[in-house]
Amino acid sequence: MSLRLVLQYNDFDGWWDIDPLFTYRLSPFSVFYAGSSFDYVDLASAPDLPAKWRLGSRQYFMKIQYLFQI
Repeated sequence: MSLRLVLQYNDFDGWWDIDPLFTYRLSPFSVFYAGSSFDYVDLASAPDLPAKWRLGSRQYFMKIQYLFQI
């Protein structure tokens, strides 16, 4: 099992991207993945206003990668 977390900030557009990923290896060639993506947007309209971070979008996903042998 492993857990990965990627944090990324885009200064040009003013948003944060948070991407956690859970991985479970069933066998050497078979893997289960589950993760999500969270995008936070700064809603402040002027540079002198405090940042107001709000969730802009969210996605969830799961994937099973299985090796079939004949």
